[in-house]
Amino acid sequence: MMVGIMKMKYLDHGFKIIIETFNMIAKSYIIGVVEDIDLHSITLKNKEGFLIKIEVTSENFVFSDYFIRPKKFSKLSVSKLDIIKIEKRGGVKILFKHGSNDNLLFVTDQCNSSCLMCSQPPKNVDDIEYFYKINNEILSLIPKDIEVIGISGGEPTLLGEKLNLILKRLKLEFPNTRVHILSNGRKFFDKNYVSRLSLDINKLATFGIPLYSDIATIHDYVVQAKNAFYQTAIGLHNAARFGLNIEIRIVITKLNYERLPKLAKYIFMNYPFVEHVAFMGVEYTGFAVVNSELIKVNPDVYMDQLKEAVLFLNSMKINTSIYNLPLCLVHRKLWPFSVKSISDWKQEYSNDCKLCEEVNICGGFFRTSRLKYNNINPILEKKYNE
Repeated sequence: MMVGIMKMKYLDHGFKIIIETFNMIAKSYIIGVVEDIDLHSITLKNKEGFLIKIEVTSENFVFSDYFIRPKKFSKLSVSKLDIIKIEKRGGVKILFKHGSNDNLLFVTDQCNSSCLMCSQPPKNVDDIEYFYKINNEILSLIPKDIEVIGISGGEPTLLGEKLNLILKRLKLEFPNTRVHILSNGRKFFDKNYVSRLSLDINKLATFGIPLYSDIATIHDYVVQAKNAFYQTAIGLHNAARFGLNIEIRIVITKLNYERLPKLAKYIFMNYPFVEHVAFMGVEYTGFAVVNSELIKVNPDVYMDQLKEAVLFLNSMKINTSIYNLPLCLVHRKLWPFSVKSISDWKQEYSNDCKLCEEVNICGGFFRTSRLKYNNINPILEKKYNE
């Protein structure tokens, strides 16, 4: 098999990449499956089956997370069979982590909402075609038997027909893979759009759609978009009409926690067809940090409302979960609903967690959060005080 050599030379202004074969200089990045790796070289297999060897020519620089950088700062989590993208300027990004169930196709930074607690604030950029090409390369390289893959942004429905094409490819090439699409659901207001989308989607696919309140003005304020509640409410019914699987997601903030029990009853009365409801702690990064005075509330403040909402939905036979909260901050009666939901690359535990008897079933914390919980108490006995 032919092997291409790409050398990266460190200059004062950054990295220069010299492509010696395959005429790949026109591309700003290379994507491939990791066949071999050490600190100074990576061998990738691209979608055409060629092996491409990438070398760092300076002894003082090595491959690291996110970038080629000085050896003393090195931390490398790339491993064999991962799919990575290496850019001309030296950026290293893991696109698909082998053995993980937290892989996703990131489709755009654009969004038609601007949620107060958004962990990845939207950007007004023309990036849809760029990510569409990258995601098609990823789909050409990943194993056909993966259990689950996500689609996220930004807002995926802004892709228009390109989202249909991605979903159709997943349906044809990955028929047994569960697909989870995070969307604000506002586009589902258009029943013709939902009808077309339903023709291209895998029956194992689920749309995770946020509903932050049973009061329209509260929901619209949280997502910073006029008429968003109305669009989402109608959209949920359109989705059900055309057979889409729906999960309702509720991020808990200072703005909505007091009405969680009423929101639970509203969901049961109006959307009994949903397959899952998830109550979620906040990831304090992005807009969530900027707007922390508006949204931040500690779990002990809202635990009674959360308990009432979760237990009600469970009594109504609606599958319900709690995401993104460490177990020691959750009421004992809600432990069966707590899920280890934080993506593996974002998850961490504090030093106190080493003493906890339930750490193996606890979801931990967001490594990416800039605001941390200050009342962590390791669980030191099975008989937890309710």
